[in-house]
Amino acid sequence: MACPVVSYGIPLDGAKELNFNSGRELFRCGLGCVNMFITNVTLDYGIKFIKCGTIADALVGGNAACMQSAQVGWRDQSVVNWEAKEGVNSGMSAGTVITRAADCAGEGASIYTHTEGQLSGRCQANIATLNSVQAAVMSTVLAKNDLVGGGISGDLDWIFSDISTQASATDWQGGSVTYIGFGTAGVGDTSYNFSFNWQNGKAEVTNGTMYYDESVAPDSLESVVASMLTTVGF
Repeated sequence: MACPVVSYGIPLDGAKELNFNSGRELFRCGLGCVNMFITNVTLDYGIKFIKCGTIADALVGGNAACMQSAQVGWRDQSVVNWEAKEGVNSGMSAGTVITRAADCAGEGASIYTHTEGQLSGRCQANIATLNSVQAAVMSTVLAKNDLVGGGISGDLDWIFSDISTQASATDWQGGSVTYIGFGTAGVGDTSYNFSFNWQNGKAEVTNGTMYYDESVAPDSLESVVASMLTTVGF
C-alpha cells in the first residue's frame, strides 16, 4: 500500500487552523424516548504563519535575566444572539442543528463587548530575584510581539497575575511571569496568538475569526459543518 501524499510544514502564505464547537440539547419523554439535538455551532478559523525575529534582546532587567520564550494571546468577547431555527420539532433526527445566530435590532448576530488576553514570558534568572524583573519581561514580550507579530496587544491593559519558579539540580534557575489583558478597542469576533523562541528566533503567529451558524432551516450537523467550511474556503 502506498503512503498518502501529505504536505510538510507551514506554507509561506500560512496554514489554515479549524476548530468547531457546539452544544447539546436532549429531548426526553419517558422511557425509550430520548433525542439529542445540536445547538450553537461555531467555527474558530485562523491562519498560522511562521515569522523570524532577532534574539539580540534576550538579556532583560540589566544583567538579571535571559529570555527564553514568549506567549501572547487575545480574543474578542461577544454576546451572540442564539435563537431557534424555523420549524424545529422533537420528531427531527438526532444530530439536527436547531439553533442559529440571528441579527437582533440591526446590531448583528454577534455584539462585541470587550477583549480578553494573556501574556507570559519565560526566562532564566535567579529564582530569588525573578519577581524584580517582571515588568522588564512584560515590556520585552510586548515589544517582540509588536515588531514580529502585530496584533492589538499594546491596546490592552496588562495586569500582573502570576509568577512561577523552576528549581532543578541539573538545569539553570528560572521561571515565568504571566499577565492578564483587558481592553475595549476590539472590532468583533477576532482572535490572535503569538509565540516566540529566543533560542532560534522563530515566531508562530495566528490570526483568527469566529464564525457562527446563521442558516435559517434546521439541518444535520454534517451539512452545517460542510457549509461553514465552504464559507471559509476550506
